Amino acid sequence: MHKVLVAEDEVHMASFIQRILRRQGVESEVVSDGEKALQAVQENHYDAMVLNLELPVRSGWEVIKELRQQRNLLPIIATTARIISLRQVLAMGANACLMKPFEFSELLSAIQQHTKITTT
Repeated sequence: MHKVLVAEDEVHMASFIQRILRRQGVESEVVSDGEKALQAVQENHYDAMVLNLELPVRSGWEVIKELRQQRNLLPIIATTARIISLRQVLAMGANACLMKPFEFSELLSAIQQHTKITTT
């Protein structure tokens, strides 16, 4: 079974993403800050990560930077409610970036595009 790490501090958004993934037969784990996200990636195998760029403790930006410095190629689907440069997010090492609020089909499409996960 495929597994996705959801790094999201907004409880409703994390729950929404988890439900979407579950319906598609994808297991997920939720963490609420950047430090926990880095720790989870070190301790577990994930097929992808959905990462809020505005996380507490360590931001999503810091998580991306650290993982890429470690040469970790985990596909990262960044999410943000802020108006930012998509080019900047991709240059930092994210594989895709979705602006909140996004459609669940956009999230599934981004995950499929950057992983071997197929959904129904």
